[in-house]
Amino acid sequence: MKTASKAALTGMAAGFVNGLTGTGGGIAAVLLYAGWLGLERKKALATSMLTLLPLCGLSALMYGLRQGFAWSEAWPYLAGGLAGGVLAGRFYGRLSPLWLRRGFGALLAAGGLRMLFSSG
Repeated sequence: MKTASKAALTGMAAGFVNGLTGTGGGIAAVLLYAGWLGLERKKALATSMLTLLPLCGLSALMYGLRQGFAWSEAWPYLAGGLAGGVLAGRFYGRLSPLWLRRGFGALLAAGGLRMLFSSG
Protein backbone atom coordinates (compact mmCIF):
# COMPACT_ATOMS: atom_id res chain seq x y z
CA MET A 1 0.00 0.00 0.00
CA LYS A 2 1.30 3.47 -0.84
CA THR A 3 2.37 5.82 1.93
CA ALA A 4 -0.28 8.39 0.94
CA SER A 5 -2.99 5.72 1.24
CA LYS A 6 -1.67 4.65 4.63
CA ALA A 7 -1.59 8.28 5.76
CA ALA A 8 -5.19 8.79 4.59
CA LEU A 9 -6.34 5.69 6.49
CA THR A 10 -4.40 6.86 9.54
CA GLY A 11 -6.23 10.20 9.31
CA MET A 12 -9.57 8.46 8.96
CA ALA A 13 -8.90 6.33 12.05
CA ALA A 14 -7.73 9.34 14.05
CA GLY A 15 -10.71 11.41 12.93
CA PHE A 16 -13.14 8.63 13.82
CA VAL A 17 -11.65 8.13 17.29
CA ASN A 18 -11.44 11.90 17.79
CA GLY A 19 -15.07 12.34 16.80
CA LEU A 20 -16.24 9.64 19.20
CA THR A 21 -14.11 10.59 22.18
CA GLY A 22 -13.50 14.29 21.63
CA THR A 23 -9.72 13.93 21.85
CA GLY A 24 -8.48 10.34 21.60
CA GLY A 25 -7.54 10.66 17.93
CA GLY A 26 -4.08 11.88 18.89
CA ILE A 27 -3.25 8.62 20.60
CA ALA A 28 -4.41 6.63 17.58
CA ALA A 29 -2.53 8.92 15.19
CA VAL A 30 0.79 8.74 17.06
CA LEU A 31 0.61 4.95 17.26
CA LEU A 32 -0.22 4.64 13.56
CA TYR A 33 2.31 7.24 12.41
CA ALA A 34 5.09 5.55 14.36
CA GLY A 35 4.10 1.91 13.88
CA TRP A 36 2.40 1.72 10.51
CA LEU A 37 4.08 4.61 8.68
CA GLY A 38 7.45 4.18 10.42
CA LEU A 39 7.91 7.78 11.56
CA GLU A 40 10.33 8.46 14.42
CA ARG A 41 8.37 8.93 17.69
CA LYS A 42 9.02 12.66 18.11
CA LYS A 43 8.15 13.33 14.46
CA ALA A 44 5.02 11.16 14.84
CA LEU A 45 3.94 13.24 17.85
CA ALA A 46 4.55 16.54 16.08
CA THR A 47 2.77 15.33 12.93
CA SER A 48 -0.16 14.13 15.02
CA MET A 49 -0.51 17.51 16.67
CA LEU A 50 -0.41 19.28 13.32
CA THR A 51 -3.00 17.04 11.70
CA LEU A 52 -5.31 16.91 14.71
CA LEU A 53 -5.68 20.66 14.96
CA PRO A 54 -8.27 20.82 12.16
CA LEU A 55 -9.84 17.51 13.28
CA CYS A 56 -10.39 18.88 16.79
CA GLY A 57 -11.85 22.04 15.32
CA LEU A 58 -14.28 20.02 13.22
CA SER A 59 -15.22 17.78 16.17
CA ALA A 60 -15.80 20.86 18.34
CA LEU A 61 -17.98 22.42 15.65
CA MET A 62 -20.06 19.25 15.29
CA TYR A 63 -20.55 18.90 19.05
CA GLY A 64 -21.21 22.62 19.45
CA LEU A 65 -23.84 22.72 16.72
CA ARG A 66 -25.64 19.80 18.32
CA GLN A 67 -25.30 20.66 22.00
CA GLY A 68 -23.86 24.17 22.31
CA PHE A 69 -20.68 25.33 23.97
CA ALA A 70 -19.99 26.18 27.60
CA TRP A 71 -18.09 29.38 26.70
CA SER A 72 -17.58 30.54 30.29
CA GLU A 73 -15.74 27.30 31.12
CA ALA A 74 -13.93 27.06 27.78
CA TRP A 75 -12.03 30.38 27.78
CA PRO A 76 -10.07 29.91 31.03
CA TYR A 77 -9.33 26.30 30.07
CA LEU A 78 -8.11 27.40 26.64
CA ALA A 79 -5.83 30.05 28.17
CA GLY A 80 -4.37 27.53 30.62
CA GLY A 81 -4.07 24.90 27.90
CA LEU A 82 -2.16 27.27 25.62
CA ALA A 83 0.23 28.15 28.45
CA GLY A 84 0.68 24.47 29.29
CA GLY A 85 1.33 23.61 25.64
CA VAL A 86 4.04 26.26 25.36
CA LEU A 87 5.62 25.07 28.60
CA ALA A 88 5.53 21.42 27.49
CA GLY A 89 7.06 22.35 24.15
CA ARG A 90 9.98 23.99 25.94
CA PHE A 91 10.59 20.97 28.19
CA TYR A 92 9.90 18.23 25.65
CA GLY A 93 13.45 17.91 24.36
CA ARG A 94 14.88 17.80 27.88
CA LEU A 95 12.85 14.86 29.14
CA SER A 96 13.84 11.25 28.66
CA PRO A 97 11.61 9.43 26.14
CA LEU A 98 11.40 6.55 28.61
CA TRP A 99 9.95 8.78 31.34
CA LEU A 100 7.62 10.50 28.87
CA ARG A 101 6.24 7.08 27.85
CA ARG A 102 5.92 5.96 31.46
CA GLY A 103 4.21 9.17 32.52
CA PHE A 104 1.83 9.06 29.58
CA GLY A 105 1.12 5.37 30.22
CA ALA A 106 0.35 6.10 33.87
CA LEU A 107 -1.97 8.93 32.86
CA LEU A 108 -3.79 6.68 30.39
CA ALA A 109 -4.05 3.87 32.94
CA ALA A 110 -5.45 6.22 35.59
CA GLY A 111 -7.96 7.68 33.12
CA GLY A 112 -8.91 4.24 31.89
CA LEU A 113 -9.51 2.93 35.39
CA ARG A 114 -11.61 5.97 36.22
CA MET A 115 -13.68 5.41 33.09
CA LEU A 116 -14.12 1.71 33.85
CA PHE A 117 -15.31 2.28 37.42
CA SER A 118 -17.26 5.54 37.15
CA SER A 119 -21.02 5.55 36.92
CA GLY A 120 -21.29 8.60 34.63
